[in-house]
Amino acid sequence: TGPDPGLNGEVFSHLTGRENPSFVYTPIYGPLSEKGVTLEVALLPPFTKGSGILNRIFSYLSSVNYLLFVLPKGGECLGAFKEFSEEAEEAGISLRRPKGEVTIEKVPSGGIRIVGSVNDAEPDEIVRLLHSYGFVNAVVKIVGDVSLDELEKWVLGIRYHVPCSLCYPRGRSLGLVDLDDGSFREVKSRGELIDLLLERLSLIRVYTKPPKEDPREEPIIMEGGSTIEDLAEKIHSRLKERFRYAIVWRGGKHVKVSKNFVLKDGDVVEIRAY
Repeated sequence: TGPDPGLNGEVFSHLTGRENPSFVYTPIYGPLSEKGVTLEVALLPPFTKGSGILNRIFSYLSSVNYLLFVLPKGGECLGAFKEFSEEAEEAGISLRRPKGEVTIEKVPSGGIRIVGSVNDAEPDEIVRLLHSYGFVNAVVKIVGDVSLDELEKWVLGIRYHVPCSLCYPRGRSLGLVDLDDGSFREVKSRGELIDLLLERLSLIRVYTKPPKEDPREEPIIMEGGSTIEDLAEKIHSRLKERFRYAIVWRGGKHVKVSKNFVLKDGDVVEIRAY
């Protein structure tokens, strides 16, 4: 999305190969495909402050993995992004990585137990807040810089972090500024964009290989830090249960590994089971 519907459509068309629509009132979808990976791209209605379409945009954003906010080069529309970001915050959506995080786990007994603290309230205020929402027994873990108001949004489940880049079209390439670290990257192909998105979402591609066959062309997308055991379970629960060992090809070499072996992007894996 972005303030200019024509420019938004150009980027969507460039990424998906679909026709550039002049204007959209509801999301239009298309595939971003390269290197055996296909990501779904959604073209959202353009951002206009005070528009009745905003609620639709923010409702959709709560379920996306990444946002490209499209701007003309030169930065003259940065004010539009500032307004969009403020409106998103009001809707419980943060486009920057939150300074803190809250997890709430219900337990059978023990009352409210708090690990950590908020920056503007005492523990008894946290307990009263949780009681008001029906929590009697729970472990609350607070990490980083969190206010009582932000804690309430976590309790209500209306706090989302959507990673975002400012996107500046440059002919057939895109200039991307990451909001979390301020880094700039220019991507010149769909494959480069897929690589960048997977990196920023901490996802990796793992290619499976049946015994005595070539690796499959389409990878399995896993979270960074996943193990062989995680991969086996994702393929099939019985494969995890009957696991013996795996062979991993990486950097032109192969090695026999256990279920606790940590995978990296581009690994080729052959799993042997009983």
